[in-house]
Amino acid sequence: MSRSRRSALLLVLSVLTLTGCGGGSDDIDTSAGEVTADIKDANSGTRGTVQLAFSDKGYVTVTVETNGLKPGLHGLHVHQTGMCEQRGVDPANPGMPGFFLSAGGHVAEGDQVHGNHDGDLPGLLVRADGSARMVVESSRLTRDAVLDDDGSALIIHEKPDNFGNIPERYTPSIDDTTKKTGDSGTRIACAVLKD
Repeated sequence: MSRSRRSALLLVLSVLTLTGCGGGSDDIDTSAGEVTADIKDANSGTRGTVQLAFSDKGYVTVTVETNGLKPGLHGLHVHQTGMCEQRGVDPANPGMPGFFLSAGGHVAEGDQVHGNHDGDLPGLLVRADGSARMVVESSRLTRDAVLDDDGSALIIHEKPDNFGNIPERYTPSIDDTTKKTGDSGTRIACAVLKD
């Protein structure tokens, strides 16, 4: 191969590598299956999609894409039950209707506390135009926990999640709402995750 052809080939390979074509870190491992669902708001409007890709290496890749949400940070969790129905009064906001309460609490084994629940995910940062995209890998969520008999649900909350991290100097005790939900407020969007 001539020197000019070799240089041209190296240039093409460099461009492919820099743009993420031809493999690399953009590839998501779905070797143990995947599930995709629409994210709905309390009025049944579609606010985006979520995909969970399960790897046979023991981790899950969660991809969330949303639109039409209030800019800023929002709590994001995988909840125990694959149901997105309104039910009762929201314990995080007494007197307000509770949306998506049928999803139950966060996916958690044993006596895990909030901030360490298997279903706790980083906050979803929504841009000024109301859109967001987040890709995160977790070795804590398992296919069996997410896709058990009643499935699970991805929930987006109205406020940021503090993960129960409130220094003692700000309060003499941390209440149950903070311990369970990190004061992330009302559930504003939900996606049913089932096989």
